[in-house]
Amino acid sequence: MNPFDYNPPDSRQAAPASDEVYVAAVKPHAAVSPSDRQPLARVRYTNGKTFVGHHLLRHIDLHRETGRPVDYWLAIDRLARQVVSQIDTLVSQRTIRQVVCFSELRYQIDADTGWSPEVDALPTEDWAAVQWRVTDILRTG
Repeated sequence: MNPFDYNPPDSRQAAPASDEVYVAAVKPHAAVSPSDRQPLARVRYTNGKTFVGHHLLRHIDLHRETGRPVDYWLAIDRLARQVVSQIDTLVSQRTIRQVVCFSELRYQIDADTGWSPEVDALPTEDWAAVQWRVTDILRTG
């Protein structure tokens, strides 16, 4: 199964969680290794319904764990932060209510379009990765 086959969890859906756990989001700069001062990324895992755990990994180990290089996760993080900034603007303008999960936007706006041209042009798998990272940022910063 591709780790991004699912959209971020929707707390209002009654669909059961999967028994399979896979990578949901990567926070590229979560910490620094105390032993060798290498950057650590926080890799969060999901069962398709909710976040179920996380690990801190050195950047050099990200590709082995996620199947994607650190540059990919840095780009996903940058795009997710753009989307979060746009969400914050919509909330401050009272266009939408505050959300803590990307999927909650679907009840208020068409959440699949209208972001930056770069975000709107993403392939489906990368767009799902951005949505998971947006949810991660909204919940944990």
